[in-house]
Amino acid sequence: MKRNMWMSVLVAFTLVGLVSTALAQSGTPPVRQSQQGVPLGTAFTYQGQLKGSTGPVTGSCDMAFRLYDDPSAGNLVGSPITPTVTITNGLFTVPLDFGNAFTGAARWLNIAVRCPAGSGSFTALTPRQEVTPAPYAFSLLPGAVISGSLYNELTVLASSDRFGNPVAVHGIGGATANLLPAVPVGIWGESHAGIGVLGASDTSDGVGGYSHTLNSSGVYGSNDGGGAAVHGSATTGNGVYGETSGTTAGAAAVYGKSIAGGYGVTGASSNIGVYADNTANGNVAYLGAPCCAGDFYGGVNVSGSFNVSNGTKNFVIDDPLDPANKYLYHAAVEAPEMTNFYSGIVMLDEKGEAVVQLPDWFEAINQDFRYQLTAMGAPGPNLYIAEEVTQNHFKIAGGKPGAKVSWQVTATRHDAWAVQHPFQVETEKPAAERGTYLYPRGFGQPDTLSLESVRRQQLSSQAVISTTAPLPAPSRPLMLP
Repeated sequence: MKRNMWMSVLVAFTLVGLVSTALAQSGTPPVRQSQQGVPLGTAFTYQGQLKGSTGPVTGSCDMAFRLYDDPSAGNLVGSPITPTVTITNGLFTVPLDFGNAFTGAARWLNIAVRCPAGSGSFTALTPRQEVTPAPYAFSLLPGAVISGSLYNELTVLASSDRFGNPVAVHGIGGATANLLPAVPVGIWGESHAGIGVLGASDTSDGVGGYSHTLNSSGVYGSNDGGGAAVHGSATTGNGVYGETSGTTAGAAAVYGKSIAGGYGVTGASSNIGVYADNTANGNVAYLGAPCCAGDFYGGVNVSGSFNVSNGTKNFVIDDPLDPANKYLYHAAVEAPEMTNFYSGIVMLDEKGEAVVQLPDWFEAINQDFRYQLTAMGAPGPNLYIAEEVTQNHFKIAGGKPGAKVSWQVTATRHDAWAVQHPFQVETEKPAAERGTYLYPRGFGQPDTLSLESVRRQQLSSQAVISTTAPLPAPSRPLMLP
């Protein structure tokens, strides 16, 4: 005989693992749940009362629990749960686990029973029961705020759409203010006495940043208080490390830009200030290296003028007579104009003449030709230039038939860049550099009047980078580009 059943439910959803602790007067931190045992799961405890036509049920019954996203139709959420439950005087307790089914959207529980267990068919209990949260679970809903204090140091806020700027987690250390960022962020850390966000790991990265959006940043730093936007410190490894696998133009592992007269990238070290490695081409650059201001391995391209003050433009090779112990230096030729030199050796014909053919581009980039001829093997007092450079060649005459002649042609540059940028031998110093010297000692002046010394003092006053104290929190909301 079919039994009429109904169930009255005592709703008691307990989110397992929400542990409330009180801080002792001594300030001793409480032991957190994650330090005591296994990680918390997604199961919760359901309690109810089952009554039949004759009163509360006592015995063993089969139950079927299904979770839906609608009170009457909708979609099944998670997998059905069908336990056999022991009921005493109508009361029962059963654990239910639908996985990560509770993400903030409403849920309804569909329940069917079969008593005694294993007999007949299931009887559905209607209507579906709405799953309502325990009071403190409301604080996890979007728009809610959780605030609290841990060790008298940290306050955590979970907020949504506050001032129109959603924040997943907002942490305040030394909580003297409550500033929220001007854009939606996942984690917002603020401190007026220490570190806003700190990440630490024994096996991997302390803090990791990743972005899926083109031209956006995995990690972005902004500072309007005179400190560093991003500060890195390390005792054995890299203070700041950048890596990119991007192939698009402009992709940079580390990119620095200054728009107010400071540094785009600056580095200070007793070894190498800035280290750059281009593994794709096998080229390496050490800036601020122990040997010098810059040490480059591989080709170097310079667009614009290349000035050398108080020094020489050298090439250096291993001394071929003692390559293991000595270097051999040669200085570049210097002149008060943009000068090109061309030279060679030619044999005179039976008339004591020779035509020297020059490259097809010779006259396109040169002008103001000057010549030098030297007879080799025997005097050649009558050697002369019979025809000057025309159509990329010139003619020598007046020599002995079959003689060997060394020739040299000197010219000034006449390419497009040289024409538009005529070389200036003597110029006035800019106003900001007057009174300084490239080599003050040569004029009996102190080193403090060197242009380099003055520039260093100016840049040092502009760049204020903290290397010892924790970085300050921003004095206004973070503005991302």
